[in-house]
Amino acid sequence: MAHGDDDGLVIPPLVAPTQIIIVPIVRSEQDAEAIHAYCDKLQKQISRKKLKGQNLRVNIDKRDMNGGEKKWYHIKRGVPARVEVGIKELEQNMVSYSRRDSSKNTLNVEMISFVKDLPKILQTIHAGMLENARKKLSNNTETVTTLDNFKQALKRKDKLNTFVLAPFIDDEKIEKAISELGVKVRCIPLAQPKVAATCLFTGQPTNSWALYAKSY
Repeated sequence: MAHGDDDGLVIPPLVAPTQIIIVPIVRSEQDAEAIHAYCDKLQKQISRKKLKGQNLRVNIDKRDMNGGEKKWYHIKRGVPARVEVGIKELEQNMVSYSRRDSSKNTLNVEMISFVKDLPKILQTIHAGMLENARKKLSNNTETVTTLDNFKQALKRKDKLNTFVLAPFIDDEKIEKAISELGVKVRCIPLAQPKVAATCLFTGQPTNSWALYAKSY
């Protein structure tokens, strides 16, 4: 999946409902008011920043929950950037943040620098996800023009989630034939090979190609 991993969703920043989540880490009630005020200030500053002409979408998770629970709640929902603020960050005028797309390392940076660089960080996340998705699709797609090669490609075990690019005709007979093989048409790519071919199941000539994959 392009938008998920073993920990849950991974959502591209440009379409994420929440692009940044701020998580207050309150270990002592006497620090709560100051930490929450710091988070409110951070939210206002971030929300003024723009990405592709739109203000950044940032929320604060002030629920009375364990910090670890909050962390995994937002990881599983694919929020692109998670910011944690505790008494240490408050005293040093910093933030601790993690990116959902890559390593689980937490980076500590000055708040001013973080707010300034955040649009660029999100754009980098988005571009990286798109490039990885394109590579994954390319590496797992095999083009075939015969029925034997079609069947063999879908049996290969050296590639996960194999896609097969093959000639396509919109016909109920073909739908039945591929369903018997446990295969479905996933999509008809906008970028077509522009090569005339022959339907693998009917022998009819066609200029259309589709991506096929196994049903799970």
